[in-house]
Amino acid sequence: IAFNELNPFPQRAINSKRSHHFQIIRAQLEELENEKRKRKSGSADNIKSFDYMSEED
Repeated sequence: IAFNELNPFPQRAINSKRSHHFQIIRAQLEELENEKRKRKSGSADNIKSFDYMSEED
């Protein structure tokens, strides 16, 4: 009996699951990158607002 007949993990199923999970991870990574950009631009805005404040404030 050949191993291919008994293989509990057919390569097609592995590739399909790998592709599915890769898409999920890519979407999560994109969300994190967007959050990172938002925080970075938000902190840059805060720094600019501090530049306009006088020492008396």
